[in-house]
Amino acid sequence: MTYSRVLSVVVLSFVAIVASAELPGPGASVLATNSAGFTNTLGMKFVPVPGTAVMFCIHETRRKEYIAFASEVSVPSNVWKWPKLSSVPLDDAENHPASGVHFDEAVKFCEWLSKKEGKTYRLPTDKEWSYAAGIGPLENWDSGTTPEMRKKLKAGDFPWGKNFPPNTADRVGNYNDTARHEKFPGDPYISDYTDGFIVTSPVMSFKPNELGLYDMGGNVWEWVQDWWNDKKSLHTLRGGSWTTSSRDEIRTSGRITSDHPGVSWYHAYGFRVALEIPGAVITPVAVTPTMPTPVPVTPTLPTPAPSPAVVAPPSTTRPIASSVAVTPSASPAPTVTTPVATVPPISIPSSRPAPPTPPAAPSQPAGGLVLDRNWATPMQGGSATMRDLGALLSPFAKAATDLAPSPGLTIFEGVTYLMPLAQAKAALNLRQQVVPKNVVACPGFPVSSLYAYCFDAAIDGHFNKLYLVTDKADQVVAVELLAESPKRDQVDAPNNATDWHTYDFINTRVKAITTLWIDHKPFFENKGRWEQYDPKYSSRQPSGETGLVRIDSLLLDPASTKGYKGRGYNWKPLKAMRLYLPKPMMELILQCISGAIK
Repeated sequence: MTYSRVLSVVVLSFVAIVASAELPGPGASVLATNSAGFTNTLGMKFVPVPGTAVMFCIHETRRKEYIAFASEVSVPSNVWKWPKLSSVPLDDAENHPASGVHFDEAVKFCEWLSKKEGKTYRLPTDKEWSYAAGIGPLENWDSGTTPEMRKKLKAGDFPWGKNFPPNTADRVGNYNDTARHEKFPGDPYISDYTDGFIVTSPVMSFKPNELGLYDMGGNVWEWVQDWWNDKKSLHTLRGGSWTTSSRDEIRTSGRITSDHPGVSWYHAYGFRVALEIPGAVITPVAVTPTMPTPVPVTPTLPTPAPSPAVVAPPSTTRPIASSVAVTPSASPAPTVTTPVATVPPISIPSSRPAPPTPPAAPSQPAGGLVLDRNWATPMQGGSATMRDLGALLSPFAKAATDLAPSPGLTIFEGVTYLMPLAQAKAALNLRQQVVPKNVVACPGFPVSSLYAYCFDAAIDGHFNKLYLVTDKADQVVAVELLAESPKRDQVDAPNNATDWHTYDFINTRVKAITTLWIDHKPFFENKGRWEQYDPKYSSRQPSGETGLVRIDSLLLDPASTKGYKGRGYNWKPLKAMRLYLPKPMMELILQCISGAIK
């Protein structure tokens, strides 16, 4: 999103400080200062960030500055000297960002620069980074929240706006594009986007944001001060990189953390420096109620017409997801000036209501899931499909009936559980529906209660269709991605020896030929990333409650592969699916299965 959509910036009180003849400290006589910014002895230019008491360097720390640092300070790692990925070297020109930098090394650089110039340089905080990127007022800065929590809120859009993938002509940043895909064909990438760089790009190669900051999206991930969560074992990175293709990570609110505590020399990790302004006062930032690019929604949940087959909920007003704007009334809303520190925090639920005991004909809670009155009736046949579902979901949930809302439970890219269909379409920028909605009639799913809406969507350079699965009130309960013709020509044969039958549960598609093979891989969220479930290892099993599960499925044909045709070598994928199921739906499915299979 652009910074102008979020903030109406008032004049900052510390601009006067920047505009003075010099900042206090050694070397001040050679410092260039003016109201537009401040340039230090290394030629690093800094500009003020509204809503904070710091200035940001307009570019990521370059190899030029890092070489000067490494010539005076012992750096434990040499990874930054010869950065490469899979034997492909990264550009080592001095105007490229320093990459392969450990968090501790980035901190040492700031300490070295502070001592050199007599000022306080440091890594920015997670909050300061968000304000520099233009989403500060949209995120929750309550003292109890962490970067891990804030990532899940998915506040705001992408650095360039709402559309994904971005347009090549707009040159929005250095990401994992089609140029990189030619060198690394096995990795996910952004289809239909080319930025012209296979690896890192010179800093400031793309357009800056409204504050004049370059590469706030793409090129290298940037370390910030904050721990990832309360465990305080991992640090946080922001901004995406030349290796990033995930929509979730490319979002302005995207965050990741190092996988290995204390060892973080990854080739896409860099940093940006912040400069503290002595005596600066944080000026209130004017926030208008319209927020970024309003999405037309009606706050009142649509009430389905009562019929003998439908239990209609009473008319009620559903709370709107915190990251989605509400269209203002015809008369313009006045601008409200609020101190940054008192921006109302976004509510993060600690847990969902406890599942009630399943009744024979469950009533529909206000604002909750809307199903057919006979939703728990076992479907005829389909025992193999139900066994497939049960085996996949049972490690993550237990049979239960939970029709209550689960506020804040994100399913996919800003789409939350029980979000109205129209609002979900707007959040994903979906336009043309491909086929009429279909009833989800898969054995094991609630009967006559769920519908699938199919849209064309280019996602991760791999999937070409997206299904929004809804209840009878058109509230989203699951999301599936589909690749009808997977671009990967061949994959390794599956290690899973289970003889699966169904490869697409939303459309109830089973393999028709016994020689075909189905590979299912369930994933759960761990430390902000997806971890593949493996019953053999405790480290690859969820340690607590799992709110969302992802199932990656492949329909494979071993006979179509040239050369060796036996198991264990390259097989050709015919279809690829990715299903996102929130916990309330897993519980309902297992409840249906438990009543059908004895």
